[in-house]
Amino acid sequence: MSPREWSLSVFFAAFIALKIAEAGLGLESWPVSNVSMFSGLHPVELVPLRSRLVVTRGSGWFDLGGADLRLSEDEFVGRLRPDDGLGDRCGRLVDSYNRAVAEPWKRLAAGTAVIEPIPRPGIASDAVGWTVPCVMPRAGPAGGGGP
Repeated sequence: MSPREWSLSVFFAAFIALKIAEAGLGLESWPVSNVSMFSGLHPVELVPLRSRLVVTRGSGWFDLGGADLRLSEDEFVGRLRPDDGLGDRCGRLVDSYNRAVAEPWKRLAAGTAVIEPIPRPGIASDAVGWTVPCVMPRAGPAGGGGP
């Protein structure tokens, strides 16, 4: 083997050994790692939340997911984070779905963001969920836009 191959082999063997040691010891503050599963724990009082987009067309309500909007799960959840701008972002999601759909009967009439607390096992919580109606963008002067 050439010296270059030896040095690459030693580098990769050391890197793999370092990652195995990091995972085996469960080190949370290992300076080489940027893996999020080793991040600090959330306090027990903090209740995680789940956001869903519930929409209607005609008389039925159903969930709309990130794949329906051609978004990754992370992008979809990021746009539905519960804060003051949720209604506007939710409305833009519904509007973008309507603009992408060619058939008028498939267009959405309304949408609601549903925020639900995720119960933690063994920990009592009185957290309740809530809903935020989607604020649809106004149609332009040409009359285009959603339903």
